[in-house]
Amino acid sequence: METSLAITTQERPQRAVARREAADPLASILAGQLSEHTRRAYRHDVSHLLLFLQEGPVPEWEELSREAKHARLARAFAEPDALRLLLAVTRADLIAFRTHLKEVGLSTLATNRRLAGVGSFLRELQLQGYRPDNPAERLRTLRTSGDYSSTRGLTVEQARALLAAPAGDALTDLRDRALLALMLRNGLRAAEVVGLRIGDLGEDQGFRVATIHGKGGKLRQAKLAGATWDALQAWCNAAGRWVQGPEVPLFVAVRKVGCGVDGVWAVADQPLTTRSLARILQERAQGALPAEVVAHLHPHGLRHAFATLALEAGASLRRVQYAMGHSDPRTTERYDRARENLADNAADYVARVLGES
Repeated sequence: METSLAITTQERPQRAVARREAADPLASILAGQLSEHTRRAYRHDVSHLLLFLQEGPVPEWEELSREAKHARLARAFAEPDALRLLLAVTRADLIAFRTHLKEVGLSTLATNRRLAGVGSFLRELQLQGYRPDNPAERLRTLRTSGDYSSTRGLTVEQARALLAAPAGDALTDLRDRALLALMLRNGLRAAEVVGLRIGDLGEDQGFRVATIHGKGGKLRQAKLAGATWDALQAWCNAAGRWVQGPEVPLFVAVRKVGCGVDGVWAVADQPLTTRSLARILQERAQGALPAEVVAHLHPHGLRHAFATLALEAGASLRRVQYAMGHSDPRTTERYDRARENLADNAADYVARVLGES
């Protein structure tokens, strides 16, 4: 009887959560996703659709601050009629939403990704019996070129300049040197970097490695070259990360305590997010890289740079594919084709004929 009572007491919070999720299908679907990155992406995509269904195009959207945009999206998802709108949304609504995304200037790739996120969410509503169909099924996405990527890479000199940008010994410098090293020297996705835990760092066959939790829960190993390992070790030592246990985030926020010359940097509790990672990259790139490069730089750009620099140095497509966690080798081949097209371009031949180079 005592054992039964204890089990019942322990199960009460879990049952309460289950009841809340059953009453809120949207929260239930999000909770059912294994990846935190997927949960954020689903919520973001569906919130954009809900805002469109609730208000139509928002004329002042581009003038809003990032915080104001996130607040509007959060309110749209939390509206009492959010579920009703998703249960009533039609194929025509989704086509209008697709047209809206094109008209506001969202890239073809980003538009297709947003539609895919919405479609996956609606499919969950169908599978769980909340609606009889999925209006996103067989909805045509925008045509893309499999050989083209709009992401821009970096030259060797630019990569070196960016790696050297956090030049001091403050906690922020030590952390950012390690972050940039993982993105540029290992080609990790932003979500993979912020998702690292202390226990993911280790050794295999005498090499320093990190266990990377990739898309779809796939695991792979990233070899940590000497400079990368040194940067990680310097950050972990200074921030006291080693003694926190294997499950704590590798990278966390850093805040300044005190004012002026008396202020000191201290480690905060909250882990970094992909958004904060993008902000750090922009801040470090300022002054280290030309303004026209900074304007187009984002975390995926460092991943692109890793691929093109590795291929330029002679790494095989297969090795680069594994390092980047690509399931399809054609994804990796895009980087190689882009590199070859720019390194040996028809325009160069015309310039030589005209005596211009």
